[in-house]
Amino acid sequence: TERDEVVAPRFKVGDTVVVKDFHTTKHTRCPRYVQGKKGVIILYHRNHVYPDFNAHGKGESPRPLYTVKFKAADLWGDVAKPKDTVCVDLWESYLEPAS
Repeated sequence: TERDEVVAPRFKVGDTVVVKDFHTTKHTRCPRYVQGKKGVIILYHRNHVYPDFNAHGKGESPRPLYTVKFKAADLWGDVAKPKDTVCVDLWESYLEPAS
């Protein structure tokens, strides 16, 4: 699903981001368990088809895609092992800079 560069990336590897907290009844690849959580970008995958639009016939709308690493404890609290992490691929439109 990678497409030629059409949107310059807003973030770079090492940036701390927050996943937007949104609720939708439409298709999304943004899991609820990361919404509102802070993570660090560890990979930039260039521009890929944006499934939230493509699944509804709105075209490919390629956007920057990143792998974001989260501390498991930030997602699941005390039940998570302290050193565990979770990596999730997320499109740029799901992310905001951390303050």
